[in-house]
Amino acid sequence: MVSKPILQLMAVFMVSMLIISANAVFAESQELEETDKWLEWARIAWGYFEPGIGVGSKSGIPRASFYWARVTDWDLGGYIIAIIYGELMGIIPREGDWGANDRLEKVLRFLETRKLTPYRLPAVLYSSETGEPETDKITNVSDSGRLLIALHMLKRYRPDLADRI
Repeated sequence: MVSKPILQLMAVFMVSMLIISANAVFAESQELEETDKWLEWARIAWGYFEPGIGVGSKSGIPRASFYWARVTDWDLGGYIIAIIYGELMGIIPREGDWGANDRLEKVLRFLETRKLTPYRLPAVLYSSETGEPETDKITNVSDSGRLLIALHMLKRYRPDLADRI
């Protein structure tokens, strides 16, 4: 026969487990609500990358800001990262017009074919509509660094594109 203190201990343990379980379910429910809110905000923010708003509708190149139709390597890096996470979060599909593949293709084609400065380095600014350099000034190391980090992330996320990166 089990002693009374052991039964009490077992009862306390079982009640504790029920309370912990109930709290875990409640916390998970709150987490899901919070996740849903963040996803909704991400979808709203993604609206900036719609063609003709924050991305050139013909070039597929992002704008540095809504009021400035120029792009730097920093902006290109940010856009690549946004495409990766937009796809991962289910905000954009991989396939189709303006899906992740289409957007990445436009960015990579731009990087492969963009005109360089007389110093054979990327310009600091390009038109997001035409892809033409806006100046002969070379890009800066922080902008280049962000682009290189984004390209590294892309290479790890999409090894099929490694030959182009």
